[in-house]
Amino acid sequence: MADPDAREPIEGKLAFAVKRGKLLMTHIDTVHAELREVQGEAAE
Repeated sequence: MADPDAREPIEGKLAFAVKRGKLLMTHIDTVHAELREVQGEAAE
């Protein structure tokens, strides 16, 4: 029997971190895009 709290499978490269006691997950592509944005703003 399937777990009713289970999430849908996620494809791609993922990054995990614990922040304030909570597990965070994001796609690597999202992290890279956010870093490029921050670096671009810092360069201005």
